[in-house]
Amino acid sequence: MADAAWKARFRQRVVTAVDCFLAADQVLELADPVLRAQVGVVAAAAALDPAATAAIERRRLRLSLDSIGRVMQSLDSAVVYMQGARILARVGGDIDHRQHQAAAEPEPVVQDVIARLKTACTVAMDAYEVFDSCCGHLSTAIALLDATGILNAGVLVEQENQIVAPALTYAIGRHREAGDQASAARQMLTP
Repeated sequence: MADAAWKARFRQRVVTAVDCFLAADQVLELADPVLRAQVGVVAAAAALDPAATAAIERRRLRLSLDSIGRVMQSLDSAVVYMQGARILARVGGDIDHRQHQAAAEPEPVVQDVIARLKTACTVAMDAYEVFDSCCGHLSTAIALLDATGILNAGVLVEQENQIVAPALTYAIGRHREAGDQASAARQMLTP
């Protein structure tokens, strides 16, 4: 009975981690037009109407920051659930760590799931760090737009956008790779 109970909790953590990746996918899908706004547009448009361009770009940057922040929260939650599943597999049904003795080696399918979860955690943490870096650049761009008296602020904002664009593509790819690993782990647990 205890064996079935911990395995059910283990499976639930894996399923919840995959749900977190799916939630992040939905945010990315909805935010895609905002996140992938054309590089080069800000500097060109700023010459025509600097105030209006700055307001539009500030709004786009804030929406981007909000979307990336929600993706990061989902990634963070996914990592927590995957780490929890890995710990649970190590201790099995023995939750009282004071009396914990080395748990028997998990069965092969559980070992394979643990390996996939470990890979997914590593990849997800890499994606998280790159998303975090993107947020720093986006925040810098907002600060440049908010500051007064900075010559060529539009050009500097554009430089920040040019840094973010490839990093964002990389982070999204890593996020999806981590989600694929977690999904594969969940499939291995499907009865």
